[in-house]
Amino acid sequence: MKNESRRRFVCFDLEGPLSPQDNAFQVMRAIPRGQDIFQVISRYDDILVLEPERRCEPTKADAKARLDDYQPGDTLALIIPSLILHRISEEAIASVARECTLVSRADSFVRYLHERGVTTCCITTSYEQHAYSITDRAGVPRVNVACTGLPLDSFASKVGAADLEGVRRVEVQILSLASATASGSEREALLKERLDRFFWDELAGTPLGEITYGLRPIGGQRKVLALKAFSECHSIPLDSMLVIGDSITDRDMLRAVDEAGGVSVAFNANAYALSEATMSLASTHLNDLELVWESWAEGGRRGLEEKVNALEACGGSGQRAHFQWLAGRREGAMSRALPIHAKIRRLVREEAGNLG
Repeated sequence: MKNESRRRFVCFDLEGPLSPQDNAFQVMRAIPRGQDIFQVISRYDDILVLEPERRCEPTKADAKARLDDYQPGDTLALIIPSLILHRISEEAIASVARECTLVSRADSFVRYLHERGVTTCCITTSYEQHAYSITDRAGVPRVNVACTGLPLDSFASKVGAADLEGVRRVEVQILSLASATASGSEREALLKERLDRFFWDELAGTPLGEITYGLRPIGGQRKVLALKAFSECHSIPLDSMLVIGDSITDRDMLRAVDEAGGVSVAFNANAYALSEATMSLASTHLNDLELVWESWAEGGRRGLEEKVNALEACGGSGQRAHFQWLAGRREGAMSRALPIHAKIRRLVREEAGNLG
């Protein structure tokens, strides 16, 4: 094995590559109609990220600053008011995490990398109570995990009854609107107007607003900053990194590594991740990436491209080993990749596959 390969660094997103479940979605199930609330707020998050021209113009400075810094995955900040209202505790989040499974062979793939002297890390939007539960089982060292800190029990002690009544009202209203008979576009406009008013007007200047605005989930550009911090800490440049992600929260990180000359892998991914990755893999087993690491370590990007093209020409086997090279031929490759990724993503991630 070449000495150069020992400089390699593999970084995982958590929900998707390491574990199939969406922890926040599962936690919200403990709330009456919580999954419906989560899906409404998740769609609102999509609007804020993908359609910035539709953002409101907050009048208060704290709300404006928070919205200006909005990143993919900030859904995890927007659901904090509901978690506090319904007395969800840190232990409740950890308990849900303990029930979550790993993607098949995720732990064996991490072990395979460690046996070859590869440094692994995880950069995830997930709350720390979930992130550490999964990465401990997968074998990624805690010191190499960047996740969203959530002192939820402390937050709850700072919120008064008046704030919580406002949360209760908005939940009732958005659930009513979500089930209204208005057309889809009219219903979405009404939901957006109500959530705009709640998050960027009613919460502004309140203790609950301070908590919500202060939480910075590790998604979007914050994932890039975390990756650069690991790069500096371990003295490993981005072009010696392989990163694995699957959704819009990983989009910026995948792009940054690909543009730097490293390798970014879209694993059972949606279109947002596929649009920025170097290559992709659709599979029920994470350790299919052993072929990727070996080819990259020995032959760099050029050697990896040749290997992936050969694997793609052979085709996958059932629910495994569907490889695609994306860099340089993205439009055509994506059209071929999307159907199989959508199929296996639904198979592996079930309900969570429709989020983000």
